[in-house]
Amino acid sequence: MNVWSFLQRFVALVILIIISPALILLFALISFFIKGSPIFLSERVGHKEKPFLMLKFKTMNSSLQDQFRIQLEKDCDLAEHYARYGCLKNDPRVIRPWGAILRKYSIDELPQLVNVIIGNMLLVGPRPLPAAQLINLANSDVELRHKVTPGITGLWQVCGRSNLTLKQMGRLDSFYVKNRTVTLDFFIILKTIKAVLLSRGAF
Repeated sequence: MNVWSFLQRFVALVILIIISPALILLFALISFFIKGSPIFLSERVGHKEKPFLMLKFKTMNSSLQDQFRIQLEKDCDLAEHYARYGCLKNDPRVIRPWGAILRKYSIDELPQLVNVIIGNMLLVGPRPLPAAQLINLANSDVELRHKVTPGITGLWQVCGRSNLTLKQMGRLDSFYVKNRTVTLDFFIILKTIKAVLLSRGAF
């Protein structure tokens, strides 16, 4: 897998160079609308449980975080859903309309090509999670996912994405780690293209 990992990083670099004009435009537009940095740094747990900063285009209003937390404390059903899935279909923190559009078509994930190039992510692998969400996975699933480098896309993204619970994500990632091959990675990449175009499970 070492050669394949190197190739994934090389491909990520090529893609980044090709789409750099579009990324620069997005960078400028998002900066203009939010009056600040368009990049959001999210701390995630990666290979061998090492934390790293995952890059995303900013699609949420961080100033609403405290309000969102209060809302979860007041609404038990909403809190239970968020704990199970790790997200909400109509998250009030999402900046609309452009933030929702970026999320729907996974455009907000494009900066993670930089993560791939520097080596803390690959194109394909388990979805890196914040430490707080790992408690919702089975211990065996947590142990397995940390044996490999996380990826921008994986079985979770092509099998339902946010329509799946975190536990289901954990099981899919465990299946991937146990059965990963270059062929499986190619299959996931091809399925990802279709899933992104159809915006399945993305919100």
